[in-house]
Amino acid sequence: MRSVTRGRDYHALFDEFFDIYKRRPIVSNDGGMLIPHMFATWVLIREAKPEVVLESGIWRGQSTWLIEQATDADIISVDLELGNRVYFSKRARYVDYDFAHLDLSALPKSKTVLFFDDHVNAFDRLMQGRAWGFTNFIFEDNYPPGLGDTPSLKQMQAGSYDAHGPDRKGDAPNWRQKALRNLRPMLAKWVYRAERYDAAQLQGALAALNYEYEEFPPLKVFPDTRWQTDWRKTYGDIPACLDPAKMSAEAAALIEREGRGYTSICSVRAPEV
Repeated sequence: MRSVTRGRDYHALFDEFFDIYKRRPIVSNDGGMLIPHMFATWVLIREAKPEVVLESGIWRGQSTWLIEQATDADIISVDLELGNRVYFSKRARYVDYDFAHLDLSALPKSKTVLFFDDHVNAFDRLMQGRAWGFTNFIFEDNYPPGLGDTPSLKQMQAGSYDAHGPDRKGDAPNWRQKALRNLRPMLAKWVYRAERYDAAQLQGALAALNYEYEEFPPLKVFPDTRWQTDWRKTYGDIPACLDPAKMSAEAAALIEREGRGYTSICSVRAPEV
């Protein structure tokens, strides 16, 4: 898997996007995507020009609305708990089965975008999608090493175990997360067996794949992250894609409020099978 950086006029794209974002149906989307990942998803889906977008994990429905703004494609919205919806799409076909158990044989393989925000091991989802022959993937929670609540491609490429693994790095910000960190590896033997893997082995597996991998840049670089860790130590020196001096005061203020919600969203493009 090779990392790529795509040239874009981020300011022109953001100006168009922000007019759309101001019309979002859920103003305070706690527990769901905020502006940095909403912008990234809108850009990535538009660029893919899909015929179908399948999203796994919809929470309250804001992502479904966003997909409607990015494309005229058919939408399949998958979630085991559809009762959480606040926004109900007239275009989407809702499914309450897990992605792994769906018959996807009729979908156009190179013209479908698989969008995952379901907090399932990203390697599992990538392999499940590739088994059907799909080529375009977006992973919303691409957590950095030692953080987050689900194994990510970013962690695996670094040879790091997921946030609940035995070699988690960093300090837990509160006693609840400290207790979870200590208990979950012990419970993994019985309860979380599917999350147990060898980090170095998956690092090697991803390196061997002929896939393009892009981490969408943050809108702003902050002093600290959503986990109160040092931003640059957590994400490295990835520069922000926007200059505050080139945006409206309204946009800058919203990014200031929601920008720490960035968790390194990524896209993966694979060759056709």
